Amino acid sequence: MCLINFLSYPRKILLIGATWPKYHSSLGYKIRRTVTLANILSLLLCLSYNASFHMGDFVQFSESLYMLISVVNAFLKIVLLTLNGKVFLKLIGMLETPSFKRFETLYKKIVKDFLKTVKAVEFFYWIEVSGTVLFLSLFPIFESEALPMDFPHFNNGTFHYPFYIFEAFSLFVSAYDNMAVDLLTVGIISIAAVQLRILNQKLVDTDKNIKNMPNYSVGNVERLTIGYLTECCIHYSDIEKYVKSILEVFSVIIFVQLGTSVVAICNAGMMILSVKLASIEALSLFFYIVTMFAQLGMYCWFGNFVYVESLEVTTSCYLSHWDERRSAVRKTLFMLMERAKKPLAIRAVKFATLSFDTFIAIIKWSYSYFALLNNSMKN
Repeated sequence: MCLINFLSYPRKILLIGATWPKYHSSLGYKIRRTVTLANILSLLLCLSYNASFHMGDFVQFSESLYMLISVVNAFLKIVLLTLNGKVFLKLIGMLETPSFKRFETLYKKIVKDFLKTVKAVEFFYWIEVSGTVLFLSLFPIFESEALPMDFPHFNNGTFHYPFYIFEAFSLFVSAYDNMAVDLLTVGIISIAAVQLRILNQKLVDTDKNIKNMPNYSVGNVERLTIGYLTECCIHYSDIEKYVKSILEVFSVIIFVQLGTSVVAICNAGMMILSVKLASIEALSLFFYIVTMFAQLGMYCWFGNFVYVESLEVTTSCYLSHWDERRSAVRKTLFMLMERAKKPLAIRAVKFATLSFDTFIAIIKWSYSYFALLNNSMKN
């Protein structure tokens, strides 16, 4: 089973928008990428201009801000991915690393189980993003509003309908590109977790795998074990390099996501308090808030997988029946355990590690910010 399958869906979306990095892009591909970025940037500038008109109205300003944050988020992610294109392509090339491929068939159930999880997350996230875009685009039609996102100069008049189409289309482009980068990041991180789990299972199954070798005999068990564990050390080293490459490409993107999540969740919560609960707008806000939680949650969830599986390496070494082997085998295991003492982790520019603790902390910050703004508005 090819590891690139973890990235197949986001790759398709990014290729449509021409934002998937390539070593040699055609002129047509570059033009499509420019159009995509220009479209999102145009919406970003319009929302920024709109927000400047509502500085004195807290509710209207929150409405402008919560969508503006998401569009800024999408734009920055795509720009950062484009700027790190060559490093990203090297990272993709690492999926063909021999140590990643060698035991893929033997432990294909681990790969399949992780892939099922990733695909389930993709499907759920796609529903949330699609629901947000659909209801946000349609609620003005059903509730006699001017535009999906209020804009002073085009709420009516000659340019109203063209601007409506522009907002809906730009919202669609930015939302789906943002979703694609999120799912790409999650897929890349999940591959690291898969490799760590395979490594842990390889260590636990040391005796069994050696006995299944074609050249196995009682007389050369020690030599085969040393060779097998040396290969495990190489596998760990390759995973370590892979995680470092992830941080090089995605750490700033992850930081942007964590930072904007607090503001986006808080402002969407403020908007919920100001709309009719039995309305299409409330439904679009509900989908938006669930999307924000899902977006934040999947980053932290898959990042937590990497951290936990990395911590398990020392335990797996201990479970490899080291006590039945001689000193050379024990020394090899000891070296691997020493290297694994500092667990691998996915970090956001050294400020935070993706884990359940980070998820809970951001939810707390969001609630604190929400409570502060809500009290300020009441006063």
